[in-house]
Amino acid sequence: MAAPGLTSEPAPVPLRRNREFNLLWIGQVVSDVGTRVGLIAFPLLVLATTGSAAKAGIVEFAATLPLLVLTLPAGALVDRWDRKRIMIAWDVIRGLAYGSLAAAIALGHVWFGHVIVVAVADGCGYVFFGVAERSALRHVVPDEQLPDALARNQARNFAALLAGQPLGGLLFALSRLVPFLFDAVSYLLSVGTLLLIRVRFQQERVAPRERLVREVREGLVWFWRQPFVRTTSLLVMGSDFTLNALFLVVIVIARERGASPALIGAMFGFLGVGVL
Repeated sequence: MAAPGLTSEPAPVPLRRNREFNLLWIGQVVSDVGTRVGLIAFPLLVLATTGSAAKAGIVEFAATLPLLVLTLPAGALVDRWDRKRIMIAWDVIRGLAYGSLAAAIALGHVWFGHVIVVAVADGCGYVFFGVAERSALRHVVPDEQLPDALARNQARNFAALLAGQPLGGLLFALSRLVPFLFDAVSYLLSVGTLLLIRVRFQQERVAPRERLVREVREGLVWFWRQPFVRTTSLLVMGSDFTLNALFLVVIVIARERGASPALIGAMFGFLGVGVL
């Protein structure tokens, strides 16, 4: 019983019954699977339409370049802008981009430049959406539930890795346009769940805004002064660089040896098994 004159704080809603978190989580499950589908469908499409491993590499580079160029400024910008609007806007852009590519495939007019533009748009959306979602999570769940929420988000990523790439290969085997249409629909479903979330994804910012370059520099200084964060981040960056290179090499070699898109997707399903 609470002492006289004191008001006990109500216990937070369990995470499994947190409406806002579950809406966000479900929407991103679908969106993450769509992202993994596109990850394998892009090189398969370029190899099928151009026969060039170099062009497939260019598209993969275009898709990942925003991670290198935009991640730092995106972190500062999502603190200045409305995070939910950023997430909705980029999901709409990505959905329309993938829809345009599916339409181009259906009409039989696939241009290499169009594929690059869609890959860049998806990469930019991945950066801004991901940074905004991670920053917004603490406004969706109480502080004491953050570890559990982060663990569930990580499990979501692993499940998407397990299911998305085999699904991407299977869909591409059915028709070249199907995986890109699936991507378009997945992003629009994510928009729908975001629109249903009622809580704000940030508090009102009262501190004066500093110049963007200065904020990015302060973040880099903080990062460099944290030995654990610095070391693990650099290790992950190095491993990602190697794994992404091998990812495309495996697809090219498998196609040269006659492997079907469905079989290539199944091969990458073992990555999901490994991380789980």
